[in-house]
Order: sequence, then C-alpha cells, then structure tokens
Amino acid sequence: METLLNNRPENAHSSVTQNSGCRYIFLILDTLLLLAILAAAAAWSMTLLKISFGSLDIMIPWHRKLLLIPAGIFGLRIGIMLLLKERSKNLNEWQIPTLPVKKITLAITSTFLAFLLIEQIFEFAGYEAEFAPVIIKGAKKRITGTRAIIRDPQLRWKFQPGTEFNGRRINSLGFPEREVDPIKKSGTIRVICMGDSCTGQGMPPYSSIMHEMLTNSPLTEHVWESFNMAVHGYSTAQGLRLFQKQGKALKPDVVTLYYGWNDHWLGGRLPDSKRMVTIGSHSFEVTLFNILNKKRFGQFLLSTFSSNRPLPKDDTSGFRVPPGEYHQTLETFIAEIRAINAIPILLTAPRAETLTGLLVTNGQARSLEETIKAHDLYIEITREIAREHNVVLLDLAAIFSGKDSAGYFQDDGIHLKGSGRKKIAEELYRTLESLVKGDMWKQRKS
Repeated sequence: METLLNNRPENAHSSVTQNSGCRYIFLILDTLLLLAILAAAAAWSMTLLKISFGSLDIMIPWHRKLLLIPAGIFGLRIGIMLLLKERSKNLNEWQIPTLPVKKITLAITSTFLAFLLIEQIFEFAGYEAEFAPVIIKGAKKRITGTRAIIRDPQLRWKFQPGTEFNGRRINSLGFPEREVDPIKKSGTIRVICMGDSCTGQGMPPYSSIMHEMLTNSPLTEHVWESFNMAVHGYSTAQGLRLFQKQGKALKPDVVTLYYGWNDHWLGGRLPDSKRMVTIGSHSFEVTLFNILNKKRFGQFLLSTFSSNRPLPKDDTSGFRVPPGEYHQTLETFIAEIRAINAIPILLTAPRAETLTGLLVTNGQARSLEETIKAHDLYIEITREIAREHNVVLLDLAAIFSGKDSAGYFQDDGIHLKGSGRKKIAEELYRTLESLVKGDMWKQRKS
C-alpha cells in the first residue's frame, strides 16, 4: 500500500515540482560561480579590473582574496546539494540541467588555475623581462615618475601633450616644441629635426634657432619652417617607429636624424626592437600587449615572439640597438624618408673628451672606456651609411672635436650648451643652403 501511495500521480507531481525548484537554485548558483571566476580571472590578468555602469565605475584590484568568493559560492552549492539529497532521495543532482554552465565554469577555472601555476613557476624561477620602462636618465639624476612621460606599447614611451617637461611645454603633437600645425600649408618647405634629448633639450633647442633663421632668411622663395620631433631617451629604433606612425603624415621636405647615444646604452637582455608592439597594431593587440606585459609568463612570450624583424646574429653587445641593427635601422630610416619624396640629413652625435661617470653609476654603460669606443663606432657607422647611400652628412662629431670645443658641452660631455645648439643651427642652415643649390634638391622637386 505504501508503495502504491508513493507512486500516485500527485506524489510524482510533487517530486517534479521539487526538482524544478532545485534546478533554478543550482542554475543561479552555477551562474554566480561562473561570473565570480570570470571577474577574478579578469582582475588577475589586468591587475585592475574596471567595470562601468553608466557614470558609475567599479574598480576591482587583483588580490588572492578574490578567490575566496568563487570558493564560497562553490562551497554553498555543495552544502545545498548535500542538504537536498539528505531530505529527498528522489533528488538526483546530476539531472539538474546546468551542465553547460558547469562545463564552461570548469574550463575557465582549470585554464585560470593553469595560468596561475605557470606564473608562480616563473616567479619562483626569478624570471622577469623589462618592457617599456618610463625612465629617462640625465647627466645629474634620473627623471622618473613624471606625468609628462607615458607608456606606449608601440614606442615604449612618449610625451603627454599639454604637460610640462624640464620647464618646457609639450605641444599638441607630443614634443617639447612650439605649437605646429600638422597640416602643412601650400608652398611651405618643412624641416623636421628628429632625435633624442640632444635635439629636444634647450631653451630654445637648435630646431627653434634654425626656424628663426629660416623665417628671417628663407633659402628659396618659399616659406620655410623647422621644428623638432625629439623624445628624450629615444634610440634610432624608436625614432624610426615614430616617423612611421606620425612623421610621414606631417609631409616633411627634409628630415634630420641626430641619434646615437641611447642606441649604445645598455638595454638588458632585449634590444629596443623587441620591446615594441608591431607598427599598425589594432586596439586588441595593444590591449593584449598590456595584459601580457604585466605577467612574467607574458613577458616571456613577448620576449620570444614580439619582434617584427630579425636581428643580426653577431650582435651580443647588450646595447639597446646593437651595431648591426643600428646600421640596418638607419638604412630603413633613410628609405622611409625618401619614399615620401623627402631628403634625409644624417648628423653624427659629438662628444666631449671627458664623459660623466654617472653613465656607469646609472647602469647605462659598463665603463667610460667602452662607452667612448662604442660611441666612436656608431659615429663611423653613421658616416658609412652616408657614403653608401649618398646621404647628406653633417659631421658634428668632427666639427665639435678637439679641446677647443670643450666649452660647447654640458658637464656630462654629451649634451650641448646654448652656444653649441646655436652652432648646430648655423651649421644646419648652411647645409640646407648647399642642399637647395645642388642636384639632389632639383631631382627631388622634379
């Protein structure tokens, strides 16, 4: 009789209703567990997860305690399941139709835990690669933490427009220069001076001094202008990328290149070319770079796969741009400039006989003797490129050589004083004057 009662339709209906209610409970718990795992994984991968609801922004910084939330939900789920099973033998948890959610949660959880384990292994092994450090090393101190310099995955770092750097305003184009209209006016001859702090520093820099000279005494019937696209700490690899991203669009007629010092500073295990995202990256690639860059295993992947061009195998100097790549980069730079019907001018980077010992203290060089030898090598490579590719050369290293030129240099023996910048502007003006009278200028205009 009892068996018959248990099999009555109303008892069956009650069991179905009970199971249906349990299905909703477990579906809600499984969905919450999935969302908690996703939130924890996103916060871990991004270091700081930002969720926006209209004008409300919720910030979730990564911390191991976040894992307690999905663990708590999972524990609650197990507790409810055991309780229901104890009260109703007819309840079969595996009949609850939440398996797709459970499978997705299991897949994401196992993947997340695998990445956590891999990251811990890299951390235990002490692996760490340096990418995009926002550090500009000067003659007397390191300039760090300035809001004028921001990270950029394609360039490593760049200036923030509208800020101030060393007492100078960063213009809307992102350089320590006067405001410049990005659209070149018809009938204007535009000279862009590219380089590092040797080009960008000074009040005024040599580009501004030359601009005044070209404005007061134009070399042709056209209107002439000069301005700099220099970023402190840049190597030729960064300069080339900057020209590809921004310089071409400004439609220069002449581009001067003054690099060299930062190229042979010590750069760790990776050269600059392996620390920049490939040119033309989409927002997804930039986001992916930023995520990988925050994790040790991600840094390993970037170190292994992010280079967009092979390096000469014999370059083991540890320089930011090794000699073979410096040669290769200058060749590419010249080709890119000529491809837009502009004329490149190479400038060798002069040095004083004595350099500051802070170069060794700051970790930029192993010794002053090696630095002088390396710098002279890079000067010779620049001269060699000029000869091989018929490029106009302004040999500042020769012009500022000898004891008589010591007064032009600042204490570091690298950067030039106001008198030195004025002399560079005058030498460049004369170089441009000779250029417009020669066949190279006529061939370009034709």
